[in-house]
Amino acid sequence: MAFDIFLGYISLTFTTILQSVGETRKPALVNCIVVGLNILRGYILTFILNAGSWGIWFAMALSNVIGGVASLLWIRYGDWNKPIIKGDFKGGE
Repeated sequence: MAFDIFLGYISLTFTTILQSVGETRKPALVNCIVVGLNILRGYILTFILNAGSWGIWFAMALSNVIGGVASLLWIRYGDWNKPIIKGDFKGGE
């Protein structure tokens, strides 16, 4: 469970980092996919496989792990550090 909490905070931190450098669409898309998969897995584990409340918690933990790994991979290999605004920007004029 500690691994789940760690990757949950990693996911949150890296999503915030990406948003602060101007990447807002991709982190939002990743979060929507992870939440959608969380709902689907929670339903399957809880109602179809009769795992009860354990299924919901396991689905949430798994979503944190997937989101954390996706964020780590994106920070490592993604194109988030390329400029979004092209041209000569002179602020304050």
